[in-house]
Amino acid sequence: QKKIFFKLYYGAIYVAESISKLPGKDKYQLNKKAIDFYRSTGLIIPPTTLFKGIYRVPVGFKFCEIVQDFVLEKKLICEGEKTIDLLGEIIRNNYKYNEVNLLFSGGADSSLILYLLRKYNSKIKINSIFFNSGGIKEDFKRAKKLSNLLKSELKEIVPIKVDSKEVEKFIIEQTINLKELIYEPLLFTVNSIFKEIDDYSVIFDGQGADTVLGGLPHHLLIQIYKLTFIRFLSKVGFFSVLKNFLIPFKNKSRLFYRIHKLIISLNQKNISSCLLNSLTSGNNSFKNNEVFLMQERILNIYFNEYNETSAVSLFFLSIISSREIQKYKLNKKLIYCLPYLEANFIHHCLSIPNDFKCKFNKRKILIINYLNSVLPLKYSSSQQLPFEPHTSHVLSKTNK
Repeated sequence: QKKIFFKLYYGAIYVAESISKLPGKDKYQLNKKAIDFYRSTGLIIPPTTLFKGIYRVPVGFKFCEIVQDFVLEKKLICEGEKTIDLLGEIIRNNYKYNEVNLLFSGGADSSLILYLLRKYNSKIKINSIFFNSGGIKEDFKRAKKLSNLLKSELKEIVPIKVDSKEVEKFIIEQTINLKELIYEPLLFTVNSIFKEIDDYSVIFDGQGADTVLGGLPHHLLIQIYKLTFIRFLSKVGFFSVLKNFLIPFKNKSRLFYRIHKLIISLNQKNISSCLLNSLTSGNNSFKNNEVFLMQERILNIYFNEYNETSAVSLFFLSIISSREIQKYKLNKKLIYCLPYLEANFIHHCLSIPNDFKCKFNKRKILIINYLNSVLPLKYSSSQQLPFEPHTSHVLSKTNK
């Protein structure tokens, strides 16, 4: 989905593909509430932007002429059993190349793309690129085995230590180039990978599989939130007492931090607030923040049309569109292929039942089951909760 911005100007809705094309550009003002939200989450989530009165169309919405407003796409009637076949058709029909590069982790998402690329084109040359960040010996072993099995050339990239000033310089330069707040830990790493690939090459990436097929930690979180005994504990005040007890310990270790955040999230009165609170760090309360309230309304619209797993997916697709997708702007001389994020595949995945995607600690069930049925390798689907402390996304005051 393209970035589409809109604003109300003299009583009319104006829509454009960039902020600069909207009317009244000389009167732009920064949205302090959005910046406060970013400082705690590292995110600017559509429909919010950095500017007052200017919004981005959230993922899943389109403008309806009849009602003169943005409405959510309705879910489809489709069969979950045909999901992998649909992905294979997309790869076969939409990406007709003789040579490609695959960002290959050895995990389920990229393994499925490698398998389908080879299945539908026996002659294609596939260069699998493995970024060895350390501590992933089993993934590397599996990547080598699968590359040999599917006749793909495996290239290992080993990261090198760089001066922190170089990272800082890169972050500032990209913030200026992209004209938006950036998710810098991701960009610097990806940029080091893209430098190893020749210009005008084709790159396949498994981006989006976790989001559309139930692989996010937040998919697990909402299942826990809905458990009857969890709602009972929240109702009788157990989580409020436990939350206060953990306050002195929450910054002692990452484990205590995550437990404290889990308790806060599970103690919310509705599932939308649970999700939003899981994203924040620090002691700031956002319940009266207009950005927080707007996100709650959007989430409620998602939950009204789609099942819980798909509603979470839609919400995080909006996050992907404003964060992870930034990495593909680093080198515009490369051709990027993102089969999991093709519009018809997303719509299909959002419309299939929960049981095809995740069930407590089992995630991306369709992908895992398929790979284990066609490959002589073992793939698992263990799931973890979110709640990692956000610290690196805020630049120091001297680097404004």
